[in-house]
Amino acid sequence: MLDVIIVGGGPAGMTAALYARRNGKSALIIEKQGFGGQITYSPQVENLPGFLSLSGNEFADRFLEQVLSQGAQVELETVIAVTPTGTGFAVKTEEGSVFESRTVILATGVRHRLLGLPGEEALIGSGISFCAVCDGDFYKDQTVCVAGGGNSALQEAILLSDKCKKVILLQDLPVFTGEQRLQEVLFARKNVEACPNTRILSLLEEQGELRGLSVENKATGETRSILCDGLFVAIGLLPQNDVFSSLAPLDANGYFDSEDSEQARFEKRKAMNAQRTEDYKNGSYALAGGVVDPLPEDTPQFVKDYYAYYKTPRGYHPRSLNSNGGWNVTSSLSFLNMPILQYSNEIRSAVLLVHGEKAHSRYFSETAYSKLTGDNKELLIIPGANHTDLYDQIDVIPFEKLKAFFEEYLK
Repeated sequence: MLDVIIVGGGPAGMTAALYARRNGKSALIIEKQGFGGQITYSPQVENLPGFLSLSGNEFADRFLEQVLSQGAQVELETVIAVTPTGTGFAVKTEEGSVFESRTVILATGVRHRLLGLPGEEALIGSGISFCAVCDGDFYKDQTVCVAGGGNSALQEAILLSDKCKKVILLQDLPVFTGEQRLQEVLFARKNVEACPNTRILSLLEEQGELRGLSVENKATGETRSILCDGLFVAIGLLPQNDVFSSLAPLDANGYFDSEDSEQARFEKRKAMNAQRTEDYKNGSYALAGGVVDPLPEDTPQFVKDYYAYYKTPRGYHPRSLNSNGGWNVTSSLSFLNMPILQYSNEIRSAVLLVHGEKAHSRYFSETAYSKLTGDNKELLIIPGANHTDLYDQIDVIPFEKLKAFFEEYLK
């Protein structure tokens, strides 16, 4: 039996194997495609300490050589299940192998979300890239496009605008959803062209190299071609967590979710309905607890933000649920039966979503906005603001924007 099996042969997985061997532990890396991970997409790497320049593949080869020299084992197979045993874990592969170890490290990483266009994967490294830091210098004084409108896309575009003759930012939503501060920095640059509400239809290729894009304005239906030397895709990442499925359930996006199953929801409903019966017998509602007090040393920042509001004169009230005993234990029962905002794409009225840049809940508004349709929907992210700042901080709440929005749509 091995001491450690590492699933995934990227830099993280190989580093884990390296340190396992240096501590005298037997280690096996199981990789399904090729060692090196995302860095192998980079034709040239010039920001690695100790090396003037080398390709991503060369870096991966040297790293693998180092791991092998330390005595680690490697297998090029696809893991399909990790099963607990009495003494450790059994790791099964698609090829029929079964390996056993005392410990398993899952280093499967993420992969870049692709646009889903024909020929896209073949052009990775030949015009399509995912990393401006890694590959931006190859497009110096050239024209590049960036696909996306969130923080990652804005940051990529800012870096590229320092090197490239022109940067064209293509976002398929009506507005850019990244931080307002980033937008201000980027769109103040004269060599940047912003194209919201624009869908990429196809890739224009010549002799195996990207030469441009065919795009459509979603509002007008007008199509056009954009000549460019490179396309940086920044539309998110997808976890490669299929191997987790034998250990714990995953949600629809591939992330760990211990309660994302019909049985788990049934058990939750059963418990809440039992609590309703108890509440009826007792003549009062059981409470789930308000903001923790006193704060533990390792309290997350968003809980500190809540404490600073609900537990101080700033927001405390004797009848405030969050200031005291919290919400009813059964208050979230309806959420198990009715998916929130299921039909939000049908909302025809004007909608303005306002959220703080530093709010832990910011993704609520961003997700809701992504489902809305029509040109009368807006998402406003307030720079530097947390969740509770928008409750009472007069200098943070965007009153002028609210006034303008109401005057525009409440006629």
